[in-house]
Order: sequence, then C-alpha cells, then structure tokens
Amino acid sequence: MRKKISVINDRGMLRLRWTHIGKRHSISLGLEDTRSNRAYAKSIARQIDDDICCGQFDPSKNKYRPQAIGQTGYLAQAYSASSLTIKNETWGFLFGR
Repeated sequence: MRKKISVINDRGMLRLRWTHIGKRHSISLGLEDTRSNRAYAKSIARQIDDDICCGQFDPSKNKYRPQAIGQTGYLAQAYSASSLTIKNETWGFLFGR
C-alpha cells in the first residue's frame, strides 16, 4: 500500500510529513522552497514510500536527510540570495575584484 507523503512549506523551508504504522513522521530538509529543491524533496518522498513498501524504512530517518553540500547538487540552492551575495562580495574582496 502506497503512503501519502506530503511536501510542505514550513516558514519558507521544505518539510516532508507522513504517517507510518500509526505514527506521524516528519523531516525538515533544511532546503528553501524553490522549484528544484521541491523536485528533490519529491524524490526523497518517493524513496521513503518505496522503502516503506519494501520493508526497508529507516526509522531514524538519517537515510533520507541531505548529508552534505555538493552531494546532490540541490543543496547549494539552500542558501538564501543574501548569503550568496555576501559570498560573492567576499570572493571579490579576496581576489581584488
């Protein structure tokens, strides 16, 4: 039986919510709600659903959390526009731009 895993916007950040064996679960992904991050969140939701159906669900949920910047390509977009501006200004300062 397939589970309904919701991708929701929680104060501008993406969160997954679902129920499994009568217990509510959620994961805050630490990603801003952008089109590409939402697509990534939906792929995590599909993985959770597949794992539940196959009996491979990780109750610690560590398997489903983004691990490190650059690992997926989507996490770099988790930074706000202001933090990217600061990084660009810092690089310019460091390299005389």
